[in-house]
Amino acid sequence: RDMEAEMKRLRLELKQTMEMYSNACKEALTAKQK
Repeated sequence: RDMEAEMKRLRLELKQTMEMYSNACKEALTAKQK
C-alpha cells in the first residue's frame, strides 16, 4: 500500500527532473546561438 504512493512520488520527481533538464538544455542551446 505504501509502495504505490512511493512509486507515484518517485515518478513525479523524475518527471520534474527531466523537465528541468530539458529546459536547461534549451537555455544552453539558445545561449550558444547568441
